[in-house]
Amino acid sequence: MANLRLPIDIRPITDGLRDISDSLRSVRDSVALLPEVAKSLEEIRDGVRTMSDEVHRMRVGVDGLGDGVNAMHAAVEPLVPHMDVVAARIEALEPRLEDLSLALHPMRRLTRRRGANGDAAVEDALVEEAEVEAAVADDLAQMDSGENVSQSDGSPEE
Repeated sequence: MANLRLPIDIRPITDGLRDISDSLRSVRDSVALLPEVAKSLEEIRDGVRTMSDEVHRMRVGVDGLGDGVNAMHAAVEPLVPHMDVVAARIEALEPRLEDLSLALHPMRRLTRRRGANGDAAVEDALVEEAEVEAAVADDLAQMDSGENVSQSDGSPEE
């Protein structure tokens, strides 16, 4: 038989049991969270399935856009060499558009004057319209002949 001395110091045993109890409590608390973790994982899994379907639809849409862009590129490519000609023609039109704007200026004044005075009598409207058309015709004739119409009295530059 073993030789035991009394009183026995059981403090190391109680400390060990206390440590084991604390560890088991920690394990119990951690394991108690597992049902919530499993529920969260299931929600995540459902979300991933939904997102997977959406990603697939988006991928199909993007592929379709790529086909459309390729078709558009193929349709535009033959036009590229002609773009310089188009740009030059647009630049050539700009001065004519400015001239047209100047020619339309009297009509704008007439329209504003009519709006401010209300409806004019039919005869007055016809006379005013004829005057405007005559002024526009004069302006266009001067522009076509190369005369300068930018002076205040409309006479050619000398």
